[in-house]
Amino acid sequence: MLIECAILPLAIKRMTPALMGKLENTLNQMEEFAHIPSKADQFDRDFHLLILQACGNRVLQVFSDVLITYFDKTSALLNSFGPEYFVDIARQEQAILSAIKDENVELAVRLLREHLVNTSKTLPPENASTPAKTTKSKRVSKKTDKG
Repeated sequence: MLIECAILPLAIKRMTPALMGKLENTLNQMEEFAHIPSKADQFDRDFHLLILQACGNRVLQVFSDVLITYFDKTSALLNSFGPEYFVDIARQEQAILSAIKDENVELAVRLLREHLVNTSKTLPPENASTPAKTTKSKRVSKKTDKG
């Protein structure tokens, strides 16, 4: 996600009022649906994708696939998180958006980096989720053998 921090200065330069409105709406929706983790996570993903879209560079936007893959891999882990988790995420991203509106590049990048680091600390490492899926598959096959 360091790519997102590197892209943010360009995104801020090219940010349109319409895109700013979409970012604001996305954060409002995230808070509104904070009690439904799958919905709130989708709005969180959309916030990050809109930042990538704002850079206006198709080559850099290729990284949106990486972002989507990351959210796909972590979304199931968030079902156990309460609404306060997503309200907190929305508030962190609201601070980022405020810095973007003020065209304060340094603050926006710092807040985004902190947000990404904090979020990554709440989720298990990517490779930690892989064995769980393998174990679950083995359990399913054992049940199939018994049945």
